[in-house]
Amino acid sequence: TVPFRLISGAAEDRAAAYGALKRSLVEPYGTERVAYTEAKGPFIEETLALAERWADTSGWQPQT
Repeated sequence: TVPFRLISGAAEDRAAAYGALKRSLVEPYGTERVAYTEAKGPFIEETLALAERWADTSGWQPQT
């Protein structure tokens, strides 16, 4: 699995979109941490799926 922090650091468009998503969730969820985290879930799952496809096609392997 490609670590999410590597994805968001390497793919500027995904990092920017994640930042925008987080900002958009502040008002509707405020201090409701569980709901806030759950609302980010679909974006994170999509990003991880994109990263897995990229890793498969590029031959990327985690360092051991």
